[in-house]
Amino acid sequence: MITTEITTIEPTPKAETTEPIRPPNNPLQHRAIGLLRGKYVPKEGELALGTLHTNDGA
Repeated sequence: MITTEITTIEPTPKAETTEPIRPPNNPLQHRAIGLLRGKYVPKEGELALGTLHTNDGA
């Protein structure tokens, strides 16, 4: 005789949040909704570090 055991896995409930997007997982990561128009100028020798010059001069 063959017996089979069935296990039901309940889905993990989603966290309640008032934020439109989840916070970043890494301190160097940023998240946003929307668009920024401008030019990214990397720091010499550091592609991941630099300045974003927006079209309005900010």
